[in-house]
Amino acid sequence: MAGPPRFVPTVIGKLVKIARKRPDLTNVSSIQIHMCPWEKNSTSTKSFWMTVSGEKSRKTNRLCPINTNVAHDGSEPTITVQFYDEEKLCIHGQYLTAEEIMYHFNSFCINKGLVKKDTNTTLF
Repeated sequence: MAGPPRFVPTVIGKLVKIARKRPDLTNVSSIQIHMCPWEKNSTSTKSFWMTVSGEKSRKTNRLCPINTNVAHDGSEPTITVQFYDEEKLCIHGQYLTAEEIMYHFNSFCINKGLVKKDTNTTLF
């Protein structure tokens, strides 16, 4: 039986700064994490959970609930992020590293912040 596919690291060069940036939950309305912590493929999801649940990132949005469903069912670890504009980001973390998950989350949140700033400047 073959192991997981081997990927070239996607978070290299200048993209590492985005991956290592503290998460900003300003535009996030809720985060749902589903994982089986006893599976080897959920370590990156656990790392994301610990990073987002940290005190410094929670200060950016205290009203954002982080719901974690821990079940020993062997399912694929998933992270669902709901934004205030009703848009969803779903990350399947089975073959992703913690750095890749943080890169996708942070880049999506940065783009949300830029869009919000652009709409505010065009209205006035």
